[in-house]
Amino acid sequence: MEQGTVRNIKTSKTVVLGATGMVGAHLTARLLLEGCRNIVLPVRSRKHLPRLQRVLRYHGIEGIESDGLQIAETPYYNSAALAALIDGADAVFHCAAAISAPPGRSQRMIADNVAVTHAVTEACLRAGAGRLVYVSSVAALGIPEAGKATDEDTAFQSLAGRSPYSVSKFYSENEVWRAHADGLDVTVANPAVILGYGDWHTHNTPRLFRMIYKGLPFAASGEVGYVSAGDVARALVVLATEGSNVSGQRFVLSNEQLTYRALFSQMAEALQVKPPRWVLPDSLLKRAARCADTLERWGIRCSIDRNMLESVTKRLRYDGRRITEQTPFRYTPLKEDIAAMGRQFRIDFARR
Repeated sequence: MEQGTVRNIKTSKTVVLGATGMVGAHLTARLLLEGCRNIVLPVRSRKHLPRLQRVLRYHGIEGIESDGLQIAETPYYNSAALAALIDGADAVFHCAAAISAPPGRSQRMIADNVAVTHAVTEACLRAGAGRLVYVSSVAALGIPEAGKATDEDTAFQSLAGRSPYSVSKFYSENEVWRAHADGLDVTVANPAVILGYGDWHTHNTPRLFRMIYKGLPFAASGEVGYVSAGDVARALVVLATEGSNVSGQRFVLSNEQLTYRALFSQMAEALQVKPPRWVLPDSLLKRAARCADTLERWGIRCSIDRNMLESVTKRLRYDGRRITEQTPFRYTPLKEDIAAMGRQFRIDFARR
């Protein structure tokens, strides 16, 4: 297909890598709701398919037995195998990446995320994919001047002090832009912190609901940008179907800025429990970060790592307006999504 033409997502072949992760699962649901009936899901292991099934049912879809889903177990490092699955695809969504690693394995996580992205881009080039939509992160962008928000033009200046996940996304993006230079039509999405329904025990932000439901009396002092998984999924479909106005560009996806206390209070309201009463001082969290760093060097894994403890004291602002200025996409009020997740949490835990 000619680069820059508008895709008909309903009739085209679409490939989603990472469909058992939170973003990939919500994207798969969105595609089915849009009427797509030729969706290929390469998965590394079928054992994680219940995560996808849970999200599909959240969106009112029967499950992985739905018409239009073709599941293929395949290693993501094998570009030849991926190319065979991608062959004839109009849109390829790359949502697969590890977001954390056990102590001592950070470099392995970085190498794995980059290697998978390299294999995916090579497969897309080999198969002649129509467009690759890559799900990156605001963590792959730079740190702006004081008082300014991070946007698509905030360049990544240094690896010093960046988390392993941030480094992996930066290098993975380099693979995507290299493929673009070689002729692949690409668009990159850089979501802020993603809030979405998923596995309440393993997915990061759904796990917050469980913590608040059990009673979380405090919050950190920081502030960050948020976007719902449903909005990310809708945005990705828009970025796959728009024309040359999005080709070769990146788009920050950030809906609302909230302090942690404000976020936790909205979650508590949705869960019908008490909100946090106190804000932890930055000095305490920074000391905890140093302790976590020491324990990690000793090979002891903490439930919350140093990078997380440091990040929650920061005021990180993101500008997600470009996608609304260049495409028909519009964000959903975040409070509506939080309320829906809270209702589902209460339903899920009432069954136990």
